[in-house]
Amino acid sequence: MQDTWEWNGNTWVERHPEGPLPQWRQQAGMAYDLARGVSVVFGGYDGLDKRQDTWEWDGQTWTEKLPQDPQGPLPPNRYGGAMAYDVARGVTVLFGGEGYQPALLQDTWEWDGEAWVERHPVGQLPPGGYDHAMAYDTAREVSVLVKGGQTWEWDGEVWTKKNAGSSPDCKIAYDTVREVSVCVGGGETWTWNGKMWIAAQIPTAAAWRGEHAMAYDTDREVTVLFGGNDVGDSDSGTSGEVVQDTWEWDGKHWTQIKSATSPPARYRHAMAYDSARGRTVMFGGWDASNSLLADTWEWDG
Repeated sequence: MQDTWEWNGNTWVERHPEGPLPQWRQQAGMAYDLARGVSVVFGGYDGLDKRQDTWEWDGQTWTEKLPQDPQGPLPPNRYGGAMAYDVARGVTVLFGGEGYQPALLQDTWEWDGEAWVERHPVGQLPPGGYDHAMAYDTAREVSVLVKGGQTWEWDGEVWTKKNAGSSPDCKIAYDTVREVSVCVGGGETWTWNGKMWIAAQIPTAAAWRGEHAMAYDTDREVTVLFGGNDVGDSDSGTSGEVVQDTWEWDGKHWTQIKSATSPPARYRHAMAYDSARGRTVMFGGWDASNSLLADTWEWDG
């Protein structure tokens, strides 16, 4: 599928962009560039190969971005890399993923809209691998990365491992109003305030899943979650399935949002919030029959 949709908080609306579309893929990195008003997508796996292409979505058109210098550096092919937009420095940060050699990457790259630049921070690095989760903390001006129960922060120069205790592997989004990173996974909802992880007291149906996607809607002040692979609840005996539900977290409660139209069920998709147009943008993933998707949707709340 190659359809494009938008979510406004009440309903999904199909879009019909003209021109070329990104190849269908799973586990691409995605982040919203606030200064230039575009969602940036890099890499992923298209069923045959790990990819190395950069695309941007402006709300009307997908555009493949080719660096001005054809000989300039590019991040190696990969999938499962983590991406977040650094508002203070105006760059999209990419970390890790699974590539060719070495298989588990620990590299740090930044995209300014024209070129990729590899950073070479000194000191300890986060663990290599794929399916890290990363979000940008605007209050403290750091990118927060979660992987394997560890919490790391990137300030543009150095990676710092935080003495935060264990946290679940999860998907993460930053809540600019409450100034916390929201983490959902393993049947739990956690928030990170820069010093400690705080677990919500009551897990909800929204959290019983993996390989979902999340983004924070700054206009409506809610974290939006869509789809994923519902791992089921061993206590209740429910089995897992690929789901297509939409949930929102207001800092205290999860609410399932009903919509007249909805994207198909999926997992391992990418999502970012376009604050210029007030839309949560979602791209790609696997569907319930394990076919790769190349559709673009937007949620307007």
